[in-house]
Amino acid sequence: MGFYYYPYSGLTNAILALGIGLFILFKGYKSPINRGYAFFAFAVSFWALNYFVWLTVRDYNKALLFIRLAMVGAILISPAFLYFVSCLLDQDKRIIHLLNVILGVVFISFSFNHIFIQKVEPRLFFPFWPVPGWLFHFMLIYFVLNLLYSQVLLLHEIKRSSGTRKNQLKYVFAGILIGFIGGCTNYFLWYKIPIPPFLNILVSGYVVCIAYAIFRHNLMDIEVVIRRTAIFAGLFAFVYGTFTVVTVIGQEFFRNSL
Repeated sequence: MGFYYYPYSGLTNAILALGIGLFILFKGYKSPINRGYAFFAFAVSFWALNYFVWLTVRDYNKALLFIRLAMVGAILISPAFLYFVSCLLDQDKRIIHLLNVILGVVFISFSFNHIFIQKVEPRLFFPFWPVPGWLFHFMLIYFVLNLLYSQVLLLHEIKRSSGTRKNQLKYVFAGILIGFIGGCTNYFLWYKIPIPPFLNILVSGYVVCIAYAIFRHNLMDIEVVIRRTAIFAGLFAFVYGTFTVVTVIGQEFFRNSL
């Protein structure tokens, strides 16, 4: 897998997350669910865009700056997803959201300090990979706990629900699981485990999957069952096609700029 795959998987994630987030927000900005999802998608997009820039710059200070900016987005992703889930399930989680805001502010306040990211250094074939400070480990726990709690809430509601509602929630659950698996591959190298973020492109999969779950209300109808394979084939082709086009254009740009 070539080096260019990694930055352009980030750019693909950024474009799709931003596009779908804007579409959902403009589709019904008065809906708390839509606003919650848009906030979540924008956090993903902010993380992914800075992820792309971080992996394409050739200067130490710029690489350190943009990975720190990327982690600001990463800090926001999991509490934003929990907020979206609480809106989707119509559950009052104000105390938890307040705690998330407080912790999020603390982590973001120190995200440009060496206690969060010490420096960047060569690892595998990456010239500027981040070295975590002690505060980063607590942020990662915060990130995982928010996602796990969101999944527990979804599982509990899936067991209680039936029909269309049940299937919609299943898509949301499956979507975040796919994205979580893909996103987790970014953190092996932080801890000197020689595994590159080869599944990073799966982040696009969960953004699209959750948006699909929001807008499709009759997922288990007979006529929808007949169409489902074609629909998901189209979504996959869209994600893969976007990634391919972005990669080709980007490679050509950098080749000409050398």
